[in-house]
Amino acid sequence: MIFLVLGCQLTAASVEARGPVVVATWTATAERSRVEVSDGDATVIVTEWQEPSDEAHEMPLLGLPSGGAYSAMVVTESGTTTLPSTFESPAVPNDFPTWTTAGTPGWEGYMVGSLLGDSSYVTIMDEAGHAVWFLQEEGDTRVIRARPRVDGRGLWFAASRETDADDAPEIVSVDWTGEELYREEIPYFSHDFVEHADETLGLLLEDVRDVDGFDVPVHGNRVTELLPGEDMVEVFSTFDVWEPDESGALHQEEDWTHGNALDWDEGSELYTAGFRGQNAIVEFNRAGQTQRQLGGPTSTYEFADKDTAIYNQHQFQWVEGGILVFDNRVAETGSRAVRYDLDDPTGLATVAWTYEHEPALWVYALGDVDQDDDGTLVTYSTAGTIVDVSLDAEPRWTLSADLGTVLGYTTRVAALPGVARGP
Repeated sequence: MIFLVLGCQLTAASVEARGPVVVATWTATAERSRVEVSDGDATVIVTEWQEPSDEAHEMPLLGLPSGGAYSAMVVTESGTTTLPSTFESPAVPNDFPTWTTAGTPGWEGYMVGSLLGDSSYVTIMDEAGHAVWFLQEEGDTRVIRARPRVDGRGLWFAASRETDADDAPEIVSVDWTGEELYREEIPYFSHDFVEHADETLGLLLEDVRDVDGFDVPVHGNRVTELLPGEDMVEVFSTFDVWEPDESGALHQEEDWTHGNALDWDEGSELYTAGFRGQNAIVEFNRAGQTQRQLGGPTSTYEFADKDTAIYNQHQFQWVEGGILVFDNRVAETGSRAVRYDLDDPTGLATVAWTYEHEPALWVYALGDVDQDDDGTLVTYSTAGTIVDVSLDAEPRWTLSADLGTVLGYTTRVAALPGVARGP
């Protein structure tokens, strides 16, 4: 699709679909320029300003709901424009999971995650539940974690085989057009990973060891770091924190700690990992030294009411004065989002806030929480439900996926690289 040529300063530009995204290409030699995209009623996204150059600019138009009709034009800083050109954003495939939404979201941004059903998709949705980017991971795989690359070039995700246990899970990176940038097998990968600002990956793995007194190998967990193309470096092991016989009654020794969640805080340079088998969340540094622990045999904090202790938990988030947890619990109670105030002088963990879906939803695997100044996003993964909850625990918006669709962990971001919402 060709825009109007305006003299020699603003040359022809084109818009074309490449995989899951639309890419705009144009040249502006005399002044800064950008692309503005409209849905016919208003400008929906604009690209970042690009400096004048004899070389063509090329920008992915991220954030457009799939299967929509749009028009785009190149605009210079002085106000010169090309004629608009119409295009459609890529439509989702026929086997793409579907969902309904209700209510009004109380935030603006995007959800990076995955959909597991008959097929496995890496996805980005906007706050209203529109699919704005999608990529199918081919083969018999499941993807439960996807994260944006820190360099803005695309996404990382972890893919595990559903039926062939002999095939090791893989860590994969793609650019916004779906072009593969990196893929490596990660034996014993377990659920989750993070990326540091220096592009080092932190990986949650199983740590399988023969232990005296046990007839079978004991499956603990470890965290390793990998700079793509280099060797792994071990950071942490649950065997350095607990003795397997301390809690053998809590879980079968074949799945002793069941690590299922990993976070990294760039400011404090601390990891936090969740271990469902120990009902514990542990914070530690890159030397493997434990800082804080909630739950488990050696908890830093005691629950003020033992009936409110975490059980079978998954993802979490440190917040001011405490921690927010997706607490899976059991079928009889249903799962919940719960925030504990952590009092260091007394060592008490006290429930400060909870949200429980009505009717109750029990999530037997996964589950995520993300709180900001306006509210909390709660992902009931195996129930195929996301709820945007206000600060006073009132649901504002709900996404309900078709029966059989599982939602992976959810990474919430305020913006996508290279573009901004229209004015």
